[in-house]
Amino acid sequence: MGLSYLVKIEGGTRQARLDVIERIAIALDEPMWRLFSDSRLTTDEKRTAGETAKLTELAMALAPADVRALLAVAQRLSVK
Repeated sequence: MGLSYLVKIEGGTRQARLDVIERIAIALDEPMWRLFSDSRLTTDEKRTAGETAKLTELAMALAPADVRALLAVAQRLSVK
């Protein structure tokens, strides 16, 4: 699949078969549905992004020792 073919698909002058769309999604490391969505983030991803931003904001106000403690808690929570 060449670049000119991708340009034609994007420009609407060519239609991609499902297997081509699947290959594009794999190359982009994205689920196929995201190629058809007009939103870059899912609802859950938007919520998580907002919560992450709030957590970052709060962490910026902490003392260095508290940041290390918070990091240790986060690391323990992430181990499954």
